[in-house]
Amino acid sequence: MSTAPLLDVRGLSVSFAGNKVVHGIDFSITPGERVALVGESGSGKTVSALSLLRLVANADLGGQAVFEGHDLLAMPERELRAVRGRDIAMIFQEPMTALNPLMTIGDQIAEVLTLKTGLAKAQAAQKVIDLLAETGIPEPARRVNAFAHQLSGGQRQRAMIAMALACQPKLLLADEPTTALDVSLRGQILDLLVRLQQSRGMAVLLISHDLNLVRRFADRVIVMENGSIVEQGATAEVFTQPQHAYTQRLIASRPVRDVVEEVQKENRPVMRAKGLRVIYPTPLPGVRGWFKRGEFVALQGADFEIVQGQTLGIMGESGSGKSTLALAAQPKLLLADEPTTALDVSLRGQILDLLVRLQQSRGMAVLLISHDLNLVRRFADRVIVMENGSIVEQGATAEVFTQPQHAYTQRLIASRPVRDVVEEVQKENRPVMRAKGLRVIYPTPLPGVRGWFKRGEFVALQGADFEIVQGQTLGIMGESGSGKSTLALAALGLLPFQGALHINGQAWGANAAGN
Repeated sequence: MSTAPLLDVRGLSVSFAGNKVVHGIDFSITPGERVALVGESGSGKTVSALSLLRLVANADLGGQAVFEGHDLLAMPERELRAVRGRDIAMIFQEPMTALNPLMTIGDQIAEVLTLKTGLAKAQAAQKVIDLLAETGIPEPARRVNAFAHQLSGGQRQRAMIAMALACQPKLLLADEPTTALDVSLRGQILDLLVRLQQSRGMAVLLISHDLNLVRRFADRVIVMENGSIVEQGATAEVFTQPQHAYTQRLIASRPVRDVVEEVQKENRPVMRAKGLRVIYPTPLPGVRGWFKRGEFVALQGADFEIVQGQTLGIMGESGSGKSTLALAAQPKLLLADEPTTALDVSLRGQILDLLVRLQQSRGMAVLLISHDLNLVRRFADRVIVMENGSIVEQGATAEVFTQPQHAYTQRLIASRPVRDVVEEVQKENRPVMRAKGLRVIYPTPLPGVRGWFKRGEFVALQGADFEIVQGQTLGIMGESGSGKSTLALAALGLLPFQGALHINGQAWGANAAGN
């Protein structure tokens, strides 16, 4: 690795209306180096990275950011536009706000390729499919025609990564690139970035509050607090021998839940779902779309219940159906959809403590949706594991994590180290939710003339059975497309489903008038 800096930042300052938020920071990045910028919300890490490409509106910038001998902060706007996306690319934290809602994902990435590299349309179209496949998006040839709102959160982020890497940049600015990704995909994305970096000599500046990710990925770490760099050095040294008090506190932060005190709770379910199915209409290509719509089954026959005072955790990758499932709510049930995903490491524990206090004080059940296995293991009493719209395993948290029976569960748990399990809590057995045979079917386009008269079906949720007991936490986990979010939407009646769903003993769904 060359010792000459690819990027040399000297005295970078950022001010808004005379208020300085970044105070003259200095750092450098060499070709092929992986550097992480860490700190809590408001520390200045993201605004510092955005300022390198002058993407911060109404900001007064000071200092220098020398890239390959040219000061980015003094470069004419026309020259800087040529650098953006080609030599320096950026992955934004919120792809939904960064992607164009009026263009398909394929068209957006192809536009970058044609403008920045001069590829012909046909070549760009194939390159887009290859990039989407490389970043782990399923069915990339079909997803190129999808709009941002038609993708799950994780799939949108992967599309953003594919776009950023399209032109083989020399420097990649990655702002929380895996925050929205599922546990089993984070390693794949990191491995992908490492492979691309090594094969292309690409440097990476990672902005993250995920210390586990930073420790695994970065060669060097830069720690920011209140707009200043308080410490920087080799990753191993910073994590094992932190010198600054803020760094020590940041590393010591662990957003985990203490063992829950024993609480007497009823076992009466406040929500019960049976056979929840959710089906989304999808456009058919060409003339077929004039007469009929296809179907996409997002939730496939899910069965579950939530008991009063219990927390139900739903785990799984983006698009698996966990958010859909969590929207199946009643007043005695709290649906927590990735409540700590976008939070800094030192804030997650505060949110979990709040959830625990609310649960214990109100005796409510909690349905927790998360791809953070550590969070689910600490917080949930029971766990549901979802794959491809089906519940493949469910049981007590300790049993599922220590003795997983299904191969998918074993692979999901093995993808990341987990912590100790919460002690057993005595609760009533009255289900607040019970589901039986929940199924959700989406219409899908049929090829050729058949699509003019008929639509296909995609089963997103397949005959799921489960229940949630009062005062219990049920966790649902699974990969993208497993049906977790679809299940939640069906339980709220926001999506059509098949099967039986009972909440507090009453039928719930399209045929349950008044609910």
